[in-house]
Amino acid sequence: MRKLVIPAEIITWLEQELVTSDAREQAKREQALRRYKSELNRLGTRLDILDEDRLDKRIDAGTYDTKARTIREDQQRLRTKITECQLAALPPAGHAIDLMSLTSKAAALFTDQSEDEKRRIRVLDQATWQARSCG
Repeated sequence: MRKLVIPAEIITWLEQELVTSDAREQAKREQALRRYKSELNRLGTRLDILDEDRLDKRIDAGTYDTKARTIREDQQRLRTKITECQLAALPPAGHAIDLMSLTSKAAALFTDQSEDEKRRIRVLDQATWQARSCG
């Protein structure tokens, strides 16, 4: 278990890097969302203008249908990207740091356990994970 120990200074450095990385990723995601929403608004304006052109008979029905379909497909594509971007939340960096800290303390915690607990942990050391499929 001593092989699992991560020095405190490494954990501190990793925590700083994770926070910085998370901030960068959040900024990129927010920038992408702004860009997608701006493009969605632009397409909405184009569709409004296209509707006006059709109502004023400046374009024929076939042209309107083709252009409107293209704009609506682009709008749907952008809505999908917006949803994906909003759902792509990063897991909190704190969870990773907590896991690394706990893992690093495993050896010390092990030595503080009773002999019964140590035997149970040793049995777990031999255990394997077996994946199961659903259905």
